[in-house]
Amino acid sequence: MPPVTTARSLRLKARTIEAAIRHLEICIEIEVAATLALNQFQTRYTLAMRNTDPLLRAEETRLIAAKTKAWNDRFAAWRVANPPTIEDVLWIVAKNGYSDLIAKLLNLSKFTRICQNLQPVMREVKNERGMTQLWYFCWKGMTSSVVRMLEMRSIDVEAKGGDFGSTCLHSAAYYDHLDICRLLIDKGAQLEAKSSNGGTPFHCAAEEGHVEIVRLLCDRGADVEVRSDDGLGLRPLHIAAWRWIGIEAITYCSLEWPYLCRERAHRRKECRHQCER
Repeated sequence: MPPVTTARSLRLKARTIEAAIRHLEICIEIEVAATLALNQFQTRYTLAMRNTDPLLRAEETRLIAAKTKAWNDRFAAWRVANPPTIEDVLWIVAKNGYSDLIAKLLNLSKFTRICQNLQPVMREVKNERGMTQLWYFCWKGMTSSVVRMLEMRSIDVEAKGGDFGSTCLHSAAYYDHLDICRLLIDKGAQLEAKSSNGGTPFHCAAEEGHVEIVRLLCDRGADVEVRSDDGLGLRPLHIAAWRWIGIEAITYCSLEWPYLCRERAHRRKECRHQCER
């Protein structure tokens, strides 16, 4: 290749990388602003206010969607600004089980050893709150990152984390990440898994009134009558009714309202009796 052509291609590549880096910086600014907006909104309005006001719930859903999109755009921009090197490519090849086949041609023994050391760390490392990377991505609604993690061999979808010892499916169901719930269930996540406070993912979805997730769990065979292990033995129906939200979720569970009213009256009577003691 002539020197002039080589220099021109290098300048073009440099301009392309500079544009990608500028785009990444913009995506980072958008992600920071979206995260800040959601945090300020959740600080300004309490959980009870957001659950009882349809407008606030709709605004929170919009902010969460904007934050999720901002994170996905940030990751996409980072991949463009940081194209994979040969080491990255070899690491992916070795991670997917082709190290023996490729090592004979490309001498991947060094990279194979690195992959064998890094992959367990990526799967199992936890932060100070006991969250694995997969748990964190499910909590934040980072769908593309969840997809990448689920492609890893021996990934533990039942790893528990957070303040209540919940699974990834608990977290995704509670925060209304429908696509992530579907991915986890397809990967074999247990529908009846219990957190440290005795609730299942069904309880989480019913508590927050996430109808689509309730419908997904029902369609996948979740037990509508499952009770919590916290000493109260509450069904998802009780949780939804007690919070005065999730009316559509209650209807979808196909339980009768007279039964619901009797349960609520009985619990109020118990509470009043305890207070009088």
